[in-house]
Amino acid sequence: MRELEEQYNSYMNQCYTILERDENQTLRYEDCVSEATEFYQEQFDEYERRIPRLLAVDFGAVAFGWAIPLLGIGIVRFFRWTLAGFR
Repeated sequence: MRELEEQYNSYMNQCYTILERDENQTLRYEDCVSEATEFYQEQFDEYERRIPRLLAVDFGAVAFGWAIPLLGIGIVRFFRWTLAGFR
């Protein structure tokens, strides 16, 4: 998101330089601002669509990370329990 904000700010700075050069370029400036805003909104929507997938991948990684040690603990306890039955 920070990169998107930086791109948008850069785009807006370019638009502002158009207006600084010639104040009669207000129509061109408004078009530039409109394009910058449209670009930002499209990119933001794309990032927003990716959030559920990102959360699912993160949750899966955490669940897998916890499953391995818990599985190991379960196996060790199972073998201790079966070995105790043979004594």
